[in-house]
Amino acid sequence: MGKGLSITAFIFAFLFPLLGLILGIIAVSKAKSDPDALRGLAIAAIVIGALGSLYVLSLLL
Repeated sequence: MGKGLSITAFIFAFLFPLLGLILGIIAVSKAKSDPDALRGLAIAAIVIGALGSLYVLSLLL
């Protein structure tokens, strides 16, 4: 389950930054118990989601 969640978080980080950020955080927490999880991809989703969310927020203000 960890691989799929990490990949989903990474893709959503580009399309829906806030959702990608949330899924990335969940994927990192699940990666601690799953050795097959793609932890680096989940961390990348967190970074991209956070930066994307800040960008969208700056456009709204």
